[in-house]
Formats: sequence, C-alpha cells, structure tokens
Amino acid sequence: MHLLIPFAIPEPSGATPVVPQLHLPNLQALLRQLQPGAPDTGSADTLTPPQERVRARAHGIAAADGCIPWAALALAQAGRTTGDDAWAWISPAHWIVGSAHITLVDPAGLDLPESESRALLAAMQPYFEQDGIALQFHDSGRWLARAKIFNHLPCASLERAAGRDISQWMPTEPALRRLQNEMQMLLYTHPANDARSARGQTSVNSFWVSGTGALPAAGACEQGDRAGDQGEVSVDHTFNVPPGLAGAERG
Repeated sequence: MHLLIPFAIPEPSGATPVVPQLHLPNLQALLRQLQPGAPDTGSADTLTPPQERVRARAHGIAAADGCIPWAALALAQAGRTTGDDAWAWISPAHWIVGSAHITLVDPAGLDLPESESRALLAAMQPYFEQDGIALQFHDSGRWLARAKIFNHLPCASLERAAGRDISQWMPTEPALRRLQNEMQMLLYTHPANDARSARGQTSVNSFWVSGTGALPAAGACEQGDRAGDQGEVSVDHTFNVPPGLAGAERG
C-alpha cells in the first residue's frame, strides 16, 4: 500500500525550514521504518503535477506532460468501452478576468447542483458539436467530451490550474480557445447564472479542459490502482487547497 499526500509541504509557504524544528514523534517513528524512493521532481509550470504522475504510474500509464487520459480511464473503470477514441474532462468553471491575468476559481467551490449543470451543458452542447466534440453528462462538476482533437493534446491538470493565473496553461487547440471565449458570452445571460446570482453564488462563465487522451494498449489499465510493483495507491486530499499563488512545484 502506498499513501500519497499531495501538497504536504508547499514550498511557497516557507514551511520547509520549520519542519526540522517540529516535535513529531509519531511521524519520525514512521519515517525510520520507511525507505526513500526515487525522487520525482519538476518545475511549477508543468501541466501535470507530481501527484498525478505517481497515480499514472500506479495505473501503468506512461504519458507526456499534460496527456494522462484520466477521462478515458474513468470510463474504462466504469465498464464502458472507450475504443480508440480520445476523451477529456470538461469542468464548468468561473474565470476572474483581470487586466494582467486570468484566475481559474476552483470549480469544487461552485456547489453546482445537477439541474443547473445539465442546463448549462444543454446550452453549450450545440457549440461543441459544431467543432466535432461530443459532450455528455458525468456529474455536476465534470462532463465527458469525446473528439479527435483530444488525442495527444496537452492540457493542464485542474489541480495545477485551480486558484492560479491560467494564462500560461490555456489550451493550444484553437477550437477550444474559441469555445472558451464563446461560452463566456453565451453564459453571461443564462438563466442558471441569473438564479445563481440571485442566491449570491458565483456564476459559471467558462470551462476547463483536462485529462485528455486515449487509453494505451488494451490491458494496461485493467488492474485499477495496481501496476506491477507500484502496489495500491491511496490518496489523502487533506492539503489539496488551491493556493491562489504560483510558486515552486507542490507535491
């Protein structure tokens, strides 16, 4: 069993110099029983954060930066056939557009009910279909998208982008950039957003694309969270709070 604790020591917080001074007898006793493995380092501007690279290896997936096919994997684990199709997650989101940067508000904080999520999807669906992107509901915070353009298309993880300036992580595919602009105009006067504003809730004015790609060769992901000597991976999300500030890679 492997326990993965993302964001345990965020570098920008200045916590690292303090750690050796803390009195943590239980943690210290545990660490004496463990052996350090090979480090997985990277910069703060990679599309895939380190915790997702670890999870991908545990699933037997080797992918380029920003190309871990999480959406297709979720379908396969649910017993659905993905074939050779490329899939992606589409997350309804709120962007704060400033003069110098664009901030992606963490979609988890939207508290989007299913009825509103489905209504927004229905409004956006025809625009996506014009670009050959098939949208379908998965849950209130994430929709599934199928299209050829998602094959080998690098996209920043939602965990990487949430709470940060997304200017450097905008998708490179022109159709997606255009759709993001169009959805800001479409959703500005959508009834679901009017209702949200009346309740004092944040509107949905755009979307984020992540988890793109097709699954590797058949059988590579059949073991769920098992992959060779990686064993099982359990993820603790206690510290997974978007910082709102860019900095060194957290992981």
